Amino acid sequence: MADVERVDPKTNLTYRGARIFDAVMDEMLAKGMKNAENAILTGTSAGGLATMLHCDKFRGLIPNAGRVKCISDSGFFIHGTNLPGAEYRLRRFAKVVKTHKLAKLLPTSCTSKMDEGLCFFPENFVQDIQTPLFILESAFEKFQVTSLSQ
Repeated sequence: MADVERVDPKTNLTYRGARIFDAVMDEMLAKGMKNAENAILTGTSAGGLATMLHCDKFRGLIPNAGRVKCISDSGFFIHGTNLPGAEYRLRRFAKVVKTHKLAKLLPTSCTSKMDEGLCFFPENFVQDIQTPLFILESAFEKFQVTSLSQ
């Protein structure tokens, strides 16, 4: 299990998304998912981003399944250097990577070539995902439209 839990001393918030993913997968595998013939991992918004980041790991957990696929719904957050707010998005994502201590969970195919903050943007790592991935991106995903366009 990846040990990335962190407690913010100022807010007492606990960050443990990777631990939750690992615990849920351990439980599901123990209940028979290890024998699945077909499996889909999906998530929306930040969960869609996590789906992309965990897609190949998910595939590796079910090695005997005939079909494993991933669906990312509104998780393709873009840096888009030519779009307004690109530097803001880069600073914000770099802060997310640092706050949640995600650097070791990012694809090494990306971090070996560029800054960790840039490797949180799917445009910089999605081409290296081996498991079939379907990306659905709504033009109305509220967080991206309102928060990341500043």
